[in-house]
Amino acid sequence: EFEEYIGYLLKKNGYNNVAVTRASGDYGVDLLANCNGKKHAFQCKRYENNVGVQAVQEVFAGAKMYKADVIVVVTNKYFTPNAKNMADKLGVLLWDRDALIHLIQKSRGQK
Repeated sequence: EFEEYIGYLLKKNGYNNVAVTRASGDYGVDLLANCNGKKHAFQCKRYENNVGVQAVQEVFAGAKMYKADVIVVVTNKYFTPNAKNMADKLGVLLWDRDALIHLIQKSRGQK
């Protein structure tokens, strides 16, 4: 359900060709979407705790399989320092709780 909701938010925020990947064999990518001529690969993590490096590793590897230009991990929580460090080195974008709230507000026409 979280993946579906993120897909909905992406559509509301100008992304197109938004597609949820199949649950098994998705190579660590939950959603694919296009924006500004670039293919985005998303991994969605709805956790009770902060997200660690494994999510970054998985989506980075999987995004290569899908030939994505932009790689993103989105969560309802925050990221560990190690996850932030790895994402910075690998060029993976991290959308934490604050970014998710902003995305929700934008989809509703709020600032």
